[in-house]
Amino acid sequence: MSDTHANIFEQQAANRRNTILVMAVFVLFVGFLGFGFDVFLFGFSHGKRAFSGFPIATFAALLLGGVSAYRGLENGARSILDSSGALPAPADDPRYTQLHNVVEEMAIASGLPKPQVYVIPDPDPNAFATGKDPDHACIVVTQGLLNTLDREELQIGRASCRERV
Repeated sequence: MSDTHANIFEQQAANRRNTILVMAVFVLFVGFLGFGFDVFLFGFSHGKRAFSGFPIATFAALLLGGVSAYRGLENGARSILDSSGALPAPADDPRYTQLHNVVEEMAIASGLPKPQVYVIPDPDPNAFATGKDPDHACIVVTQGLLNTLDREELQIGRASCRERV
């Protein structure tokens, strides 16, 4: 029986390729809109040159699209943290000591740097990770998850089969 699922490193490589592809398509699309504006503004020449005038809008759109894509990549995690209301979990706060210990243990076991730890003050159990690479990673958990799971469940990343009320 062959394993058809990609391992985590293949998934990461595919995600990086897809991110670059989506960003390139975005920049090209914005550049195409700028080109359309140039054609509308300057029109086509019937002489030897196919386009009259410098494509200012095309150049500006490509520049704006490139800067926007780059800033999205660099500041995407911060935007997600801000929009979710995530707050840093202080390492010296006893309420979050267990969480920091679990995250550090998992980072050591995986051979990756310890990500920054954030908590969302929400009673619903949930968690996610964000960041552009392991050096800029963030783990985010809700207060509801911390209140619901014990250390073992938090470490394996899933709730146990027993019901919780």
